[in-house]
Amino acid sequence: MQVVTEQLAAASTPEDVLSSVLASLRGTLAAANGTILLLGPSGDRLAAGSDRGEEADRRSEWAGGPLNRADPAVDALMRREALYFGSHAELEQTYPELAAQMNLPAACAALPMLLEGREIGTLMVDFQEPHSFAAAEKSFLRTLAALCAGTLGRVRLGEELEARVAARTAELEAQTRSLQEERTALDAFVAYQEAVGGERDVQALARHAIQVLRASLPHVSATSYELDGPLWKVRTWSGDLPDEMTWQIRGGVPLDAPDFAEATRSRAAVFADGWNAEASSLPRTTHYGAVALVPLLTGDELHTMLLVGTAHAHTWSERERAIVRAVTRGLALTLERSAAVRALDRTQHYLKVAAENAPILLFATDAQGVFTLSEGRLLGQLGLRPGQAVGQSATALFAHEPDLREGRRLAQALAGETAHDLTHFESSGVSLESWFIPVKDSAGRVTEVVGVSLDVTERLETQRRIERANAELRRSNEELEQFAYVASHDLQEPLRTITSFSQLLITRYSGQLDPRAEVYVRQISEGTGRMAQLLQDLLAFARVTSGAGALVEVDMNTVLAQVMQDLHAQIGETGAAISVGDLPRVRGDASQLRQVFQNLIGNALKFRDPQRPSVIRVEAVPDGANVRFSVRDNGIGIEAEFFGRIFTIFQRLHGREEYEGNGIGLSITRKIAERHGGEVWLDSTPGVGSTFFLTLTAGEVSADSAPN
Repeated sequence: MQVVTEQLAAASTPEDVLSSVLASLRGTLAAANGTILLLGPSGDRLAAGSDRGEEADRRSEWAGGPLNRADPAVDALMRREALYFGSHAELEQTYPELAAQMNLPAACAALPMLLEGREIGTLMVDFQEPHSFAAAEKSFLRTLAALCAGTLGRVRLGEELEARVAARTAELEAQTRSLQEERTALDAFVAYQEAVGGERDVQALARHAIQVLRASLPHVSATSYELDGPLWKVRTWSGDLPDEMTWQIRGGVPLDAPDFAEATRSRAAVFADGWNAEASSLPRTTHYGAVALVPLLTGDELHTMLLVGTAHAHTWSERERAIVRAVTRGLALTLERSAAVRALDRTQHYLKVAAENAPILLFATDAQGVFTLSEGRLLGQLGLRPGQAVGQSATALFAHEPDLREGRRLAQALAGETAHDLTHFESSGVSLESWFIPVKDSAGRVTEVVGVSLDVTERLETQRRIERANAELRRSNEELEQFAYVASHDLQEPLRTITSFSQLLITRYSGQLDPRAEVYVRQISEGTGRMAQLLQDLLAFARVTSGAGALVEVDMNTVLAQVMQDLHAQIGETGAAISVGDLPRVRGDASQLRQVFQNLIGNALKFRDPQRPSVIRVEAVPDGANVRFSVRDNGIGIEAEFFGRIFTIFQRLHGREEYEGNGIGLSITRKIAERHGGEVWLDSTPGVGSTFFLTLTAGEVSADSAPN
């Protein structure tokens, strides 16, 4: 046992452990064969680790297998106790199914190997003859299995530690290389930033980039291309290029050249190993085995392509790639910065021109409400000079102005809310409309407030004049409507007197007057009749406003059914065919809407074409928040020049001998439409027909009235 203990202490690999254990077994029990079955990584089966016997063809057949099979090796491991079988019969009786699968030994022992309470495998010992296991042999075998398990655990731990050390070493070496590459790239980036300074010209910046690349990678060449119509045209190149090559590359590169097209599409650097110059329409050369094409963008605009070639190899090293990316990144950032500076210069110029020439005021304050900017033509109207307010508190500067002394809107902006206000300066009579915008830092704190003010003095005065005029107009309209109502109502009494006496003359003195007197009397009667009708029409026109009802939900299908009943006699006389579509609900005065459609359909019946049957169609379609109704006919039509005239009160296009009426219906229709917040218009073709359109506010659609 001393010898095997020393051998196991010196073992450094699992093979050494297994060899020492089996050698000790062979030396102590000469007739025995040994097999070590180890638990696999998955922990669900045993597999042979090593075996040793007298002859190769007599080695043990214990090959392991899944842990769910009936097997002495599995049972010993699962029970965690050694199993001893002194004869073939005893073994076959315990495991009858194994006899059909393998040649069972004459005797065997199965000893579990445990390490810190964990199963790691089974030591199998076979005998060619029946064997009686003495207590000393059992003790030896248990000790040997325990030594084997402990040594295997130590060796495995050592291997794991070596693997971890090797992996960590490789990781540190990779990190070191990466840091070295990053340091090299950073040095190149810093060198480029220092070289360009405040330069803004694109080609000058490209030349600096090429110089820095050549300083960091002396073996590379570089050229800069710009888009020029259908070609990439070279603009700048490194000084190492021979004159013959520079003359050739000036011809340009087509946009569809493979590597150029890929860089353009991906908007990212393309490192081409084993480069084919001819495919990009560049001079054939054996000097450059690999190139890099780096697109340079300002915002989303691609305008420059930097081409870098290496003559030393057909592939790029990571260090070379890092340096190319760093320098071109510096160039891209500088181009973006230059574009931003140019845009800022333009913005500042525009703001300066606007502030000096437009009636505006630009201002800014810090977080304490102290002015940091005060510019604009309006300063003079407020009695200030440009920059005079800078450094002064806004509330203190305007303490004499009632609208500003409290600084409510500025305080609102300093609290983080955008504010808007109209301010009147009593000292100058100027009114300003101002916006206060808070500027916040990354933590959400307000650091300053910027704003703009517009001179709205004239606009406000104009608005006040318009409001006064509108008020006067409303008052005048109300007086006119009242006058029309009173006049039409009060004039009817004397008119009825005239009509009565004219009728009395005709009745009482009929046949007693000479023919001329009878004509005069008839003319008086007809004139008073027309006058009475005009007064009735004028009264109806005035009542559109004075006698109007509230606007409520109205079912237009019901309204049109009433209209059709009202016009039943006229429809029968004319033989007109009238069709009405499914109409929605609207907001309106049902009585007035009934009058509107009586007028529109009545006109279609009146102005029908005698040469063809009259056809009238009423429909409605959604129109945003409104409903657009249409009344279409095939009547005589109207000339476009009269479209506006027909809506004027008492305007007629035909004589009374042709068509009856006083020209009041469409005037009332338009007035009702306007009262409902809608409008009325028409489209007409003479000899073809007319379509009148009317818009009304749509009503709410209930579940019961919604279409299926």
